[in-house]
Amino acid sequence: MKTFSRVAAWAAIAIAAIVNAAGYLFNLYRFAGFDKVLHGYTLFAITFVVAYFCDDRVLTGQRKHPVLLFLAVTLIGVGIGGVWEVLEWWYDMTTAANTIRGKYDTMFDLVVDTAGAALAAVAHILRGRRTPEPVI
Repeated sequence: MKTFSRVAAWAAIAIAAIVNAAGYLFNLYRFAGFDKVLHGYTLFAITFVVAYFCDDRVLTGQRKHPVLLFLAVTLIGVGIGGVWEVLEWWYDMTTAANTIRGKYDTMFDLVVDTAGAALAAVAHILRGRRTPEPVI
């Protein structure tokens, strides 16, 4: 089960990378909602992998508290989403792209990033408590 979980998490990352690349290559962002769904999914995938590392390596202890684990993992995902938005801004500033479509776009991206990160935290907690896995 451990190997399956690890493979599933990395597969989610691979799918996110492929769909993100396809979005830019084939201008899929022109479809309503594509950007928002992709933001939520990408942050889910990234945060789910990070959760394995953090839970097994950083957040270990005799008494793991599920609420604190949920908050920690969610906030890690929100942080990744914030960095993502900074990188989008940087991309717009250094190229002729027009990725950012105003404050509403950025804020809504952060909202769905937060939802994806929270979903990853719940999924991680629901997978159960097991012995630490090797580093991914």
